[in-house]
Amino acid sequence: MVTFSHLPSDVVKPTLNFLLILEGIAQLFPDVHDFCAFYDPMSAQSVLTALDDLDNWITDNGPFDGCLGFSQGAALAAMLIIRQQNRQIPTFRFAVFICAAVPHDETALQAGKNRLLHPVLDGQVVKIPTAHIVGMKDPDLLSALELTQLCQERGKRIFDHGGGHDIPRTPKDITLQMATVVNEVMIKAEFVQ
Repeated sequence: MVTFSHLPSDVVKPTLNFLLILEGIAQLFPDVHDFCAFYDPMSAQSVLTALDDLDNWITDNGPFDGCLGFSQGAALAAMLIIRQQNRQIPTFRFAVFICAAVPHDETALQAGKNRLLHPVLDGQVVKIPTAHIVGMKDPDLLSALELTQLCQERGKRIFDHGGGHDIPRTPKDITLQMATVVNEVMIKAEFVQ
């Protein structure tokens, strides 16, 4: 049985306004031009604050078997997984990343620098089973694929839903395939560590 816990909006506060830049969001909300984000990806302090807030909430309310993140939320989840692995305090047994952004290097952030992790420089830094749901029409597809390379091969699954920067709700066979990939990763989490 799977139980979901939704991160309350007061944990990592969505206070930053950003211009609409993603076509997928424009299709869902054609009359809205500003959106909120949980952190400013160009500000080291903003990213660190969001990471600390999430870390504190997970520590206080966990444990959790897995996590699911979309876009910047996926990058933030990956950063938390890496932080906890470095501290040898495993937070999650598996992760689901949907249309992910590339996580930041926490050491660089602490020095006030804004560097994204890179598979060639940093290697496979996420050491738990992961599901990566990507969209071939996503303008940020390369970011999602870069995160796949930062994750260990063993226990990793990648699924292309064929769409843009969104979570498809139709057609039914696509959503069933996504659910199958997630289920496979959850099962792998039982055996791969």
